[in-house]
Amino acid sequence: FLLTTTTATVSPGIQIGFGDNSFAAGVAYDVQNQIMYVTGQVGPSSCFVGVLKHITADPSNPRIELISKQMFEDAAVCQTLALRKDQAGTPLLMAVTEEGGLLTETRPEGSLKAQQYGAMVELQFNAEGTTCHFQLDRGVLLHQDVVQIPRSIVVDPKLNNRVFVATMTTESSAVTKYYQDRIDNAEKVNLTPGGVFKYGGNYVMTIEMLRLADGNIPKAEPQWKKPFAVVGATNGKGVFVNQIMFYGDNQLMVVGSTEGSGQAFGQAEQEGFVSGFVSKIHADNGELLMSKRINGVDDNGDEAETDIQAICYHESEPDAIYVVGVVHDSGSKPSPFVTKLGAETLDHIWEKVFPATAYSYAVACGVSENKGMLNGHSGNVLYVAGNIQDSGAITDLTTSQGGDDIFVMQLSTADGSLLWVKQIGHAGDDSLAEGGDGLIVLDGIGPDGTSAGILIMGDTGSSLFATSRSNDIFIAHVDPSGNASEHNPNNPPDTLPINVPQKVGPGNPDNDSPNTNVPPVEDFSITNPPVAISPQSSVSEVPSQNEDVAVKGQKIYFLMSIVILILVCAFGYMCMKQKQKEKVTERALVFSYLQAFDVEDIDVRNSATGGWHGTYVGKLAHGRVHGAVDNIDIADTDDDENDDAGGGGTLLSGYSHSSIVKDSLFVDYDSTPSYGDGYETDTVCRDDGDDERSSFVRIGQNYVDSDTISSEDDFNLARLSRKGRVEDQQVKERWGKEII
Repeated sequence: FLLTTTTATVSPGIQIGFGDNSFAAGVAYDVQNQIMYVTGQVGPSSCFVGVLKHITADPSNPRIELISKQMFEDAAVCQTLALRKDQAGTPLLMAVTEEGGLLTETRPEGSLKAQQYGAMVELQFNAEGTTCHFQLDRGVLLHQDVVQIPRSIVVDPKLNNRVFVATMTTESSAVTKYYQDRIDNAEKVNLTPGGVFKYGGNYVMTIEMLRLADGNIPKAEPQWKKPFAVVGATNGKGVFVNQIMFYGDNQLMVVGSTEGSGQAFGQAEQEGFVSGFVSKIHADNGELLMSKRINGVDDNGDEAETDIQAICYHESEPDAIYVVGVVHDSGSKPSPFVTKLGAETLDHIWEKVFPATAYSYAVACGVSENKGMLNGHSGNVLYVAGNIQDSGAITDLTTSQGGDDIFVMQLSTADGSLLWVKQIGHAGDDSLAEGGDGLIVLDGIGPDGTSAGILIMGDTGSSLFATSRSNDIFIAHVDPSGNASEHNPNNPPDTLPINVPQKVGPGNPDNDSPNTNVPPVEDFSITNPPVAISPQSSVSEVPSQNEDVAVKGQKIYFLMSIVILILVCAFGYMCMKQKQKEKVTERALVFSYLQAFDVEDIDVRNSATGGWHGTYVGKLAHGRVHGAVDNIDIADTDDDENDDAGGGGTLLSGYSHSSIVKDSLFVDYDSTPSYGDGYETDTVCRDDGDDERSSFVRIGQNYVDSDTISSEDDFNLARLSRKGRVEDQQVKERWGKEII
């Protein structure tokens, strides 16, 4: 290592193997019990948890001791973690998983399957930290979107049982090119925040508040969810989210980068230009309070593309926050930067960029309260840590240790002046956990309550602190003067067995309870969970306290289905009744028309070709007709005057004007009605030279003089007489003038 200080303090490190290639995701520190919890990925799709004891009884000789190693049986890749402050030995893990993996059995019945879920697991250790279990109902499965990628989690420092998660979500299930390239090249794939995404594109920043289970609330549940999208992101990536931080009394600050524009990210000044952002969000309902778009400055003083990786602040300095990341300087390699902002206004105070010889970027920061003189400096100090790739170095300040290395630096919070910088590594590739989770500030545990420096956590492909078996996890202590332990490749690897966390169904488990030797603090109980309503972003989703959202949805769907079925049945019944009514009306009209023919043995039935068909019944149906055809009064068509007077002509039923009757009997609207089979009136001229026209009747194809027609059995005709016309009048009086 390159050590610029002369103070010699032994600050050991430890290297842990989990049986396969491992990648670091984050570390959380229980200050009261001085216990560390580390997590990340092991193998292609497993999650590990390590428990370590930080021994500081002798401040000049701190030690790190490995207590236990755990690895989940269900498939998942852990992304980050935090600690419950009201229950010791209870880390909250955020992971990505797929169908059949961790917590997916808790997906509400009837809900859509996701391509990739987010999962929060509450892991409960025994008092010794050697065994652990997790309850399904104390975890939360994030499943509403096609793909969920939890990026950062923070615990509310004032209220016991609520946490906030910053997630990247998308509706795209496509496999990313970065993931596919590594699979095609048979490379190991890192799916933690320091690696690649497996699915998606055009990501949306989504902030969620989760309510944890406690003595009053037996089940963990989401409370509100706020998505923030961008427009104009030409690279198809949308928003990259890196860290969420709780600030002040009731605010959240989220950092990341994007090409696009949006109310939570500011307005892009030019297309295709990546900028960092800081978004301030209300912790009660997810309402956007303020946003700031941030760009670093290159060697020429021009704005450069910027990615913000982490954010930090200290309660002793509440008016300032610090963001760190990478500036893509046009004159040199991408380099780490640090910027101080006003906490209320997000105004720029100062900025520092550290040019590097290879791709270098800051991934974590932390403020330490300096209660005395430290390295000749009074006032708070800022720790910044990051990664340097490809045997690079911080220009003129550090030296490469081979492969990828880690850098750690200390700055003055007053003006950003550099106090010291170190580069840590070995011959292989070493990298720090990203997303702000690779650095812990050890305030209050040094001599006389002073700072004891920092802990850093990452993964190594070399024998950094022990003989390497594969890609291992390391934790190292760096003291306030920048001293760190020398690497020791001859240390034997750890031999602790790997345990499997026990999965427990809903309810209180019968096995060991979590260590609860932390004094209880103020409880938080939601009687009326706040509804997130903001005109600046999408509508939030607020589940009920006592009923799962999916269950409520199923009940509403069931009730709506019943209502729709009833309406459809009612409509069908009304249509059927209307059709029956129309059929009865049509039949009555046709039947009343046929009554005018003085034939009683008739009926009206549906015709196969449509309409109605008149049929004989009784004796007429068998061809037996009795009685004579008498009083047949067929008008002379030339006697217009007589016709007009109403005498001498055959009168039709009054219902013959109906279009229903004419359509049903296939009668043309301008045709002369027929009075029986083969008998109808017609007018022809005699071919005898006589100018006088006579009335003929047609029988079949022959025309006969009407004067020669006999009144007895000459034709088998329906009786048509004045009596029939009287009956027709009676029918009309019985039915009325119109049948409905």
